[in-house]
Amino acid sequence: MTTVRRRAKDGGDGHSDVLLPPGWGEGWGGARRRRIMRPWMKVAVVIAFIIVAAVIVVVVAPSPSMKVTGVYAYQVGRLKNCQAAVTVRGDIVTNGSSGTARYEWVRPDGMTSPVTTLSFGSGQTIKAVRMTWTFPPSDNGELATAVLKVLSPNASSARAELFYDCL
Repeated sequence: MTTVRRRAKDGGDGHSDVLLPPGWGEGWGGARRRRIMRPWMKVAVVIAFIIVAAVIVVVVAPSPSMKVTGVYAYQVGRLKNCQAAVTVRGDIVTNGSSGTARYEWVRPDGMTSPVTTLSFGSGQTIKAVRMTWTFPPSDNGELATAVLKVLSPNASSARAELFYDCL
């Protein structure tokens, strides 16, 4: 046991002796027993700090914004003589970030489809879109172009050339 002198509250001689258990130091606000951190505890603290920092970086850090990296358009199937309808497929390729893309088709007759919004989840890099168009009757053959226009997040386009002959 350790003897520590403390000031008395009773107004006596101003001091009293108090016995404290070993390691308790010198009363209120006095020296305290210092704990020693073992090496394995230091490693555990460092690992915990690294894990918390990684979680913060993944959760809090902003992901890159979605960008369209490619647009492709092509005819689906083969046109047979006098087959009046054709399907054109388009592929919109992104960088894999989540977001939306707005697009429209420009038909061979110059008409424009309504603007459509396509949603991409995180990790999705490609989505297919389709347009069906009916050729007008022709007996001389016709070369037509369908255009897939991506309007946002960044503008891009692709063309599909179609030949129709009804002879």
